[in-house]
Amino acid sequence: MKFFFLFLFLAFSSLCHAQWSIKFCEEVTPDGVCIYENTVVFLNDSSNTFSFLVCADGKITFNTNKLHYSIYKIGTDNIPVYQFTIHQNISGTWTYIMHDLNIDKAGLYEIRVEGEDKKLLCTGRVKILI
Repeated sequence: MKFFFLFLFLAFSSLCHAQWSIKFCEEVTPDGVCIYENTVVFLNDSSNTFSFLVCADGKITFNTNKLHYSIYKIGTDNIPVYQFTIHQNISGTWTYIMHDLNIDKAGLYEIRVEGEDKKLLCTGRVKILI
């Protein structure tokens, strides 16, 4: 009987938490689908800008009015070193958001996405080549 209640608890709790992800894309369709997803991005010297998509698995809404993107550069010892944070006002009813990011140095970067309440939604790593 204990296993049955444990199973119900685990099944219910997995339904209660949104599964957010960050994707690095060349394009995003109007309905939020990532085209040509990659974890390595080559930037030319003139723009140094790439896009990333934050989306939910399913049609879950953000339920917040602001997102915070904290950017870290991963050092040679694999430790993230804070670089800067971007704040973006959004609609809480959105199910995805695309954002452009300007990076001027090659390397491995980590982006941490947090809601208005500073709760971590997702993280992703991308290697930038210039």
